[in-house]
Amino acid sequence: MKNIEDDIRKIKQIIEDIKPKYTSYGGDIQFVDIKDKDVRIKPTGYCHR
Repeated sequence: MKNIEDDIRKIKQIIEDIKPKYTSYGGDIQFVDIKDKDVRIKPTGYCHR
């Protein structure tokens, strides 16, 4: 089984990679948590419809 910290690091990097698309529409996206196999994010602003 993979180390959860490695998974979280990868998820945060993916979020940082796609964040410019969200911010270009006046929004933001943040990592909230991970539980079992579910990743929770928090999209905010105009991008969240």
